[in-house]
Amino acid sequence: MSREIVYKRWSFRNGSSPLEIIQEKLTFPTDAQGNLVISKNNILVKIHYASLNPVDSKLSHITYFPPFTNHGIGKDFSGEIVAVGENITKFKAGDLVQGFFPGVLTSSQ
Repeated sequence: MSREIVYKRWSFRNGSSPLEIIQEKLTFPTDAQGNLVISKNNILVKIHYASLNPVDSKLSHITYFPPFTNHGIGKDFSGEIVAVGENITKFKAGDLVQGFFPGVLTSSQ
């Protein structure tokens, strides 16, 4: 079985497009009890709050970067862990976390 999760991200489709909210879907397998199953070294966080800092919006318009397609910006977040991989021992579902995602100007692929 599997469960589909719909999420939104603040992103730009290429280096010259305006920032926009893009809605996408992820599909995760589930176990017999309906719990999400994720890769053994990963943590899945439901984001409650994310920040868009002034530098984040400026990065999308810097001309010396090559053209980007389908990229998100912003990297500071807080939320709740909804699933952990089998190798994760310091966190569990339900834990509240905050963090810094190093994915600015990287592919969403």
